[in-house]
Amino acid sequence: MKKTNSRGAPRAAATADRRTAKPEKRARALAKCVATAAAISAAGGGGPAGSEPLPDAQQERFCQALLVERSAMAAAVKAGYAPGSARARASLLLARPKIRLRVAHLLNAGADKRIMRKNEALELATRRARASIVDIVDLLNLDAEEFARRVKTHPAAPAIRYIKFGQTENPDGTPGPRMVQYIELFNPRDSARFIAEVLGWAAPEDGGKGAVNIGALVLPAETNETVEG
Repeated sequence: MKKTNSRGAPRAAATADRRTAKPEKRARALAKCVATAAAISAAGGGGPAGSEPLPDAQQERFCQALLVERSAMAAAVKAGYAPGSARARASLLLARPKIRLRVAHLLNAGADKRIMRKNEALELATRRARASIVDIVDLLNLDAEEFARRVKTHPAAPAIRYIKFGQTENPDGTPGPRMVQYIELFNPRDSARFIAEVLGWAAPEDGGKGAVNIGALVLPAETNETVEG
């Protein structure tokens, strides 16, 4: 007979609910940290609050771990606190303003690293706007494995919208290697228009919609096609 909890629900379901609740509790804890930092900033606290590592190395480890662990309790254990008292220790730490400020700063710093800056966006758009068929012709008709190796460092890679591979057939009728059959780039005029809007230039005239077809090869003995990108 399946064991149940005091309310009669299956124990497995109750365990699953508790596991689901852990990330939610962690999210609430992080939200409180951000709210505390915002309140101090609004009150004129001044200075980059939480920007310096905490003097207590174990508390600093807790703040760092809270960003990646599933729960505050798990973060406390990772920081080196005893598992038996980790839950209580985590609650005590999160009640301290300096802990909340430090966590909020780490969250913001992490977000800054993940979000593309304006200069990065302009650089990417520039590479797409300048790309042409001569830049990617060396990638056509490569087998899939060689293409994957070379495209990682290819200067025109950011301009590629999608790639079509064709399955070849060997002389004996067996399947051959998958080859690059078709490459399509992002519309360079769209990229140029984006750059113009950001920098305040006069936008170029509309050159059409969608992507630009910049190359296609029809492979012999093709049996099927796949599109990737």
